[in-house]
Amino acid sequence: MIRAGCEVLSDADMYRADAAAVAAGTPGIALMEHASAAVVRAVRRRWTPRPTLVLCGPGNNGGDGFGAAAGLAAAGCRSQWRCRAIAGACAATPRR
Repeated sequence: MIRAGCEVLSDADMYRADAAAVAAGTPGIALMEHASAAVVRAVRRRWTPRPTLVLCGPGNNGGDGFGAAAGLAAAGCRSQWRCRAIAGACAATPRR
């Protein structure tokens, strides 16, 4: 799907893209760090520092959210995060 000049991937497409990047040698933690940094850049382009709430789900996307919350806090936002996890649904955290 294309929106405003950007391709938006389905969940299945994104899963395959992540798996292909990891299979090609990119550590999963690097994918999380890049995703988190992109969120921080996008937020900082649009708003001045302010209190920020980041909602995180289970799995690696939740890890992206935790990283974004930390990056926003480092950028001067009073950042908080909340996690809604279903027992047994959390994926293992990628390691360096």
